[in-house]
Amino acid sequence: MELPEACDVCIIGGGPAGSTAAALLSKKGYDVVVLECARHPRYSVGESLIPHFWRYVFDSGAADSIEKEGFVQKVGGTVQWRNEIRQMTFMDFGHKHPALHVERDRFDYLLCENAREQGALVFEDTSVTAVSFCDSNRSKVEYRSSRDAEYGRLECRFVVDASGQRSLLARQMKMRELDD
Repeated sequence: MELPEACDVCIIGGGPAGSTAAALLSKKGYDVVVLECARHPRYSVGESLIPHFWRYVFDSGAADSIEKEGFVQKVGGTVQWRNEIRQMTFMDFGHKHPALHVERDRFDYLLCENAREQGALVFEDTSVTAVSFCDSNRSKVEYRSSRDAEYGRLECRFVVDASGQRSLLARQMKMRELDD
């Protein structure tokens, strides 16, 4: 598949935020392109997700694949605060679905595949090198494909920076602030 020359929304990064945004926007009819610098499944440390995340996977269409994956379910937690131990279940707060401990490489892959299924065009091994904001209606995203070492440019109406800690746009605009 060849990368198009233009789209409505270009999303930088195909992790959970980028893939979920891509799926949601594609479902709404936007022409979405995701540029991900790595290839899924890509290594990432696992993590625990609180039950709120289910809303987004249901809305994006990814819930079935997440449920079928069989990630470790967590129904509650124990907290010690000021020498007092408290235990709670997520159902106490109205949640019908459990928290999960996910293997991020697999979780991210499932979300990225869902974005594709919802109509987003996902290009892996493609790094964004710069973004130019031309006017209020168009931006140009410059990228490099590590598959063929080709450089290219994609015009879009909107840019979503979901590049995570790389924070591509914040760095480019010299707005990145680190929290000690």
